[in-house]
Amino acid sequence: MYAAPEVFAFDEDEILTYQPEPPESQHDKVRAAVAACPVRAIRLVGES
Repeated sequence: MYAAPEVFAFDEDEILTYQPEPPESQHDKVRAAVAACPVRAIRLVGES
């Protein structure tokens, strides 16, 4: 999440929110966030 703060954030109730279709300019950061997530709570769908 910290790898892509423009895409992932916590709301006021500490619930994770995200952009379901981030701009292409953020794709590398999203991949880094997926790789860095210690509990594997983030995954990519439709990645080719």
